[in-house]
Amino acid sequence: DGVVRPPGGSRGDAMQQAGTLVNVLGQRSGHNLYLVDGVTVTDEHFNNLVIAPSVDSIEEFNIQKTSYTAEFGGKSGAVINVVTKSGANAFHGSLLEFVRNDIFDAKNFFDAPGAAIPPFRQNQFGGSLGGRIVKNRTFFFVNYEGQRVRKSLTQTFSVPTAAMRSGDFSGLPTIYDPSTTNAAGQRLPFANNQITKLDPVAVAMLAQIPLPNLARNAQNLRATDTQSIGANAYSARIDHQVSAKDAAYVRASLFDAREFDPFGSGVLQESLLPGFGRLLSTHAINGAATWTHVFNADALNEARFGILSVAGGQQSPNAGNSFAGQNGLQGTT
Repeated sequence: DGVVRPPGGSRGDAMQQAGTLVNVLGQRSGHNLYLVDGVTVTDEHFNNLVIAPSVDSIEEFNIQKTSYTAEFGGKSGAVINVVTKSGANAFHGSLLEFVRNDIFDAKNFFDAPGAAIPPFRQNQFGGSLGGRIVKNRTFFFVNYEGQRVRKSLTQTFSVPTAAMRSGDFSGLPTIYDPSTTNAAGQRLPFANNQITKLDPVAVAMLAQIPLPNLARNAQNLRATDTQSIGANAYSARIDHQVSAKDAAYVRASLFDAREFDPFGSGVLQESLLPGFGRLLSTHAINGAATWTHVFNADALNEARFGILSVAGGQQSPNAGNSFAGQNGLQGTT
């Protein structure tokens, strides 16, 4: 109870690649603490989950929403703690493959009526293997899960017509010249509704915007482009029974995701024109090492070390484009 998936709206939400963000007991989605084997996998910049353990690698999980014990804290939302699997004397493994394909899909409402269904490919696959290295003493568990998505997106935009780009607004509402006024202080219209003062930077920018392909002045560009998502999650764990009173394990996890959104992020209600999309990446490495010692029937100590490294973010496909310098746009790179 008290857990909901909120509508998108934050930049952190728009950059989430490892799992769905949720609100717990009215707190913001960025106020949750995510742990794997007791070690944080929460990016402290955007408060995102940055390691996505495969379901096949999870032994158990726990969600605490109120009244945390002393070992937890730092966030006002929930604490989500995942414990990973270890190997055993017997060998066990799993394989998975999930497929979606445009062969099974209906046409999108916004697609061109006479065209074929745009391509769509989605594959989620992986496997796990666990067993013994030394019987009753040392065990291993490894896991991999990958995702590949190639999804066609269709969207409509409002872009200037060829006549508008040349300054011709004939037949449209009156266009006024902001640099001129009459004796009463009113703006004066352009003659014949044609703009004669065209800024060269604006002309250069308009040249980068596609021309309409639909016969109307608004919502006159229909564009279809491919959203691509590629994610890989790796995990390896080794457990060792040192003695009757001592046990230890080490685990390493890596999550790497790359995404291209041709029209921006729907979470932010973006509607970026073709050629002005966004690139998104997350590269996270997480490690945990734990030593457990039993002193007696009433006293046990667990020492834990953890590490988390996160890189990535959002980029423009036009990064490095010297448009500003080439076209005399001042005050920006």
